[in-house]
Amino acid sequence: MKNILRKSLVVLFILAGLGIIFVAVYYLVSASNRDISFVIRLVLSLLMGLDALGYLLVAWGLSKNISWIYPFALVLLIINVLALFFDDIGWADISAILFNILFGVLLIIDKKHK
Repeated sequence: MKNILRKSLVVLFILAGLGIIFVAVYYLVSASNRDISFVIRLVLSLLMGLDALGYLLVAWGLSKNISWIYPFALVLLIINVLALFFDDIGWADISAILFNILFGVLLIIDKKHK
């Protein structure tokens, strides 16, 4: 069970990181965001890219069984949940909050079984 949970977490964090990269690129080049200046879109896309790198770093750390990755991952997830409250709350935000909470719970369970 422990090994399946760890592998599932690695896959989930990789998928989340890749999804955030996709959203960052889409946000930067989307025609629907033309009323927002390019510089602001670029800064927000770069921040999303850093967030995606954090998710991919967590996936790598979990796959290598690095112990310091757990606190880093929990801080990353908490920051993401808090950041979503400073935006207009919609279905996408609610689902992102729920996914981050789910990732956090799975991380805690995995750490306890380590």
